Amino acid sequence: NSGTYTGSIYGGGDIGVVEGTSYVHINNVEANNIFGGGNQASVTTTNIYNKGGIVSNIYGGGNKANVNTTNIYLQGGKASNIFGGSNQSGTVTNSNIYASSGTATNIYGGNNQGGTTTASNIEINNGTIQNIYGGNNEGGTTTNPNINIIGGIISNIYGGGNRATVPTTNV
Repeated sequence: NSGTYTGSIYGGGDIGVVEGTSYVHINNVEANNIFGGGNQASVTTTNIYNKGGIVSNIYGGGNKANVNTTNIYLQGGKASNIFGGSNQSGTVTNSNIYASSGTATNIYGGNNQGGTTTASNIEINNGTIQNIYGGNNEGGTTTNPNINIIGGIISNIYGGGNRATVPTTNV
């Protein structure tokens, strides 16, 4: 995997459902948006591995789509924003973000602009992270955000969302 992508990369379909698992591997790639899910199509489980790419936004879910389980692995590279959930709308049952190396400006356990993430799980073992939010960014809600810090360099940790509501937090 190498190259520069100015649009979006989707692990799922545009409006066609993926009834299984999507895998997206990022190595030596520069990209604006990478989605584990589809544009407007659901996916059962998504897996994104950033081992050496430079990405503006990584979404475990889709753009306007539902996903049962999302898994994002920051194993190197750089990301401006990492969202365990979807972008504009959609429901994600479980989002999981694991960081073992690399850098990120913002990590959100939930969605970006709207929608719901039932449970978000963020585990940081290593890496450099500026801000960690257990919940969503702009809107919607994350019901049960969980943050576990084992190591790494982190500037700020917020159990809740940025501008979004959460009923409870676990840090």
